[in-house]
Amino acid sequence: FFFAHVHRIWLMNYFGISGQVLKWLRSYLHWVSQGSVLGPLLFSLYLTPSGQILHSFGISFHCYADDLQLYMLLVLQSESDTDIQACLSVVRSWLSTNFLLLNSAKTEMMVTGPARLNPFFANFTLSLGDDVIHCKDRVKNLGVLFDKTLSFKFHIKEVTRVAFFHCRNIAKIRLIL
Repeated sequence: FFFAHVHRIWLMNYFGISGQVLKWLRSYLHWVSQGSVLGPLLFSLYLTPSGQILHSFGISFHCYADDLQLYMLLVLQSESDTDIQACLSVVRSWLSTNFLLLNSAKTEMMVTGPARLNPFFANFTLSLGDDVIHCKDRVKNLGVLFDKTLSFKFHIKEVTRVAFFHCRNIAKIRLIL
């Protein structure tokens, strides 16, 4: 399990943990099971050095459990696509060195902005090794469906559809209740 590879130096340098607490935490990290209460927090601690890589490329990020989301301003006719491509290459290498894998099958990309700019980014792609990541019109994040213009119309439509489904099922069993 990857927490077994957390280095004592990371815990000391990044978080100031030392002494008996460091010994306890290192011992605990060797036995962290997937799905544990501390798992997401410890995973975030493990990913902390990757944040320096992202910041060095001017990319903002957000970690939640085992998800990592990157945010970057794209400017028409700029080098930003080259920057993010180089950053992804360095992050992927760092992950590999630290016993982690960037799952291309679960990697999604969406460019948001005014509808008038959508045609400029319609064919925007990124490469992750041999895999190509294409822009999507919408992505789901923590249960919320985001579309590229941030209108939330698709999310509202989906929530309404699910609510109608459940209301219809309740109506079918109302006489039993």
